[in-house]
Amino acid sequence: MKRHFLAIGAITITTLLAGCDFGDLVGQHQSGKKSENSNTQTEQASNNKNSNSNNGHSSNNNESRGRVEDLTQSQKVALAINDPSVSQYVVNASELRNHSFYANYNGGGQRKSIHTYKLEALPKKVEGAPNDMTFYTAKPSKGSFVTLIGIGNEKVLIAGTQSSGTYQQYAHSEAARELDLHELLDKYGESSNYKNLANQIAFTQSQSSNSSESTSDEGTSNNNASNDDKVTRDNVIDKVEAYEGHQLDTDTYTFKEPEQNEDGDWGFSILDKEGNLEGSYIVTSDGEVTKYDENGEEIE
Repeated sequence: MKRHFLAIGAITITTLLAGCDFGDLVGQHQSGKKSENSNTQTEQASNNKNSNSNNGHSSNNNESRGRVEDLTQSQKVALAINDPSVSQYVVNASELRNHSFYANYNGGGQRKSIHTYKLEALPKKVEGAPNDMTFYTAKPSKGSFVTLIGIGNEKVLIAGTQSSGTYQQYAHSEAARELDLHELLDKYGESSNYKNLANQIAFTQSQSSNSSESTSDEGTSNNNASNDDKVTRDNVIDKVEAYEGHQLDTDTYTFKEPEQNEDGDWGFSILDKEGNLEGSYIVTSDGEVTKYDENGEEIE
């Protein structure tokens, strides 16, 4: 009998101990599960935080860089003149910031000061240009040529030229570059501070054509006469003298030998007797004469 009670007691104790161990195991398992869930939630929260941080960083970058569709005309130009491919034809971003640029003319170069880059609208549309593009002449000039800047919704065309032409002629010229604004914004949108630079760029309306319409009858007839025949090396001086209404003053000035460009237009420089540039003439293939001062700016 005593052994029977001892056996029952042993079984009871064993059962209790087993129950205790099983409960502990269940508790430990549930505790581990809670820990895993907690770690997973923490990790997810951390990932979400990092993701939000990255998205915020990207958003801040986009805000600082801007969007092409939000750019003003002056901001588009400010981005374009950052590109080194156009430095020969425009006052570039660094020069404009430093208020100084080097102008290279036929008779030599000189350093000049600049505070505002002025863009004057062309009086008429460039043939073949995109409908959304407006053209301007940039002043001051950086050489013995005219700087044309065409500004569109997504592109900017910059060209150095000594004659009028079509859009395709400008775009395929060695002295021109067609730039994509999306690429410019990616390259220079964050680092160039282009929005501040844009404040140094000013736009003006084209000069009235009344001045050309009010040319004297003699000058008009001379210009008409100069358009009657083909321009050649032999008669280009005659065209200029007809435009001026008198013979060229060879006692005071030296006139360089006329040269023809790839568009068929003729041009030559005017130097004083010390060899300093005084100006230049461009005669188009159809006989139209344009005179420029020593800075490359058109003389009305």
